[in-house]
Amino acid sequence: MEKNSENNNDNILFQKLRKLTKFLAKLSDYGINESIKFPRICFLGSISSGKSSVLESLLDFGFVPRGDGIVTRRPLEIRLRHSDNLEPYVIFEERNGEKYSDFKKVEETIEKLTDEVCRDYRAISYKPIILYLYSKICPDLTLIDLPGLKRFSICEVPRNIDDLDRNIAKRYIDDSLTLIVCVISANSDICTSDSLRIAKEIDETGERTIGVLAKIDIMDEGTDAGKSLLNEEVPLKLGYIGVINRSKRDRNNKLPLSESIKKEKEFFQSTPPYKDLPSEILGRNSLVNKITQTYFKLMREDLERIKKVINDKINKTEGEKQSSSISKDDDVKITLMNLLKDNSDLFEGI
Repeated sequence: MEKNSENNNDNILFQKLRKLTKFLAKLSDYGINESIKFPRICFLGSISSGKSSVLESLLDFGFVPRGDGIVTRRPLEIRLRHSDNLEPYVIFEERNGEKYSDFKKVEETIEKLTDEVCRDYRAISYKPIILYLYSKICPDLTLIDLPGLKRFSICEVPRNIDDLDRNIAKRYIDDSLTLIVCVISANSDICTSDSLRIAKEIDETGERTIGVLAKIDIMDEGTDAGKSLLNEEVPLKLGYIGVINRSKRDRNNKLPLSESIKKEKEFFQSTPPYKDLPSEILGRNSLVNKITQTYFKLMREDLERIKKVINDKINKTEGEKQSSSISKDDDVKITLMNLLKDNSDLFEGI
């Protein structure tokens, strides 16, 4: 299984979060010790919707188990942590601090931890698998892959699984600081999507739910997702983004993310009706941009507060400077003003 190529520069979410972390660290040098609550990103969808593949494309580390049937049977909490280490590695809470730098073993360990708790291949559990991924390209961020939702016949699964998978989903996405990435397979009926129904029930205003239509390239002949992408079937306030997941063959061949994005772009630019649709609702990069915009909007109150604290500090420095310390106070004021200017993109729309 591949590691990240270390070329994740097109991930604007990672860029801005790393920038925000450095910004907060610099503020502490000037006596401004402000904390901020970082939202989580939850991936919600039915079984085989492409949910885990969408998460993996955002993460760009190939270790999330994928396959047919119920693969994600425990919530998978991926806690990204920035590290100066040259080599990325993973630590599982249930494995006593052991470091994993082989990402094939990371995938195998996730499967083993799942089986240890769930035992029956049809069962799911509330108990999450928590892993920490340390990498120099990662910001501090939590991504959560939820068990897929599905309706089963009476003889297929444990009696309570219909309630259990939905209760797990609701428990995670109920937090107002959780961004919901609701993944729907484009070759299914969007109007009967359980994941959309749950997202709409919990996020009534629609301020933190992004719809993702996956597997567009394998829709039945003569069908397309044009109306859904244009938000004309099941409207969402933040709309939908269409994506094409990496195939199993591409994943096994360790096709780089850049090549996957290129193939995806070529498909959308050459295939009707997508070639005539707005580019901002198509592709992995558009999804990252939408997630980034929404993520920072969820932090609006904290960012507004921090900006006010900085401006108050600038004004206080201006009002209190005395002739003996004009130079020092001016330096502080100029530095803080430059910090705001250099990081203005963090406060866009505030």
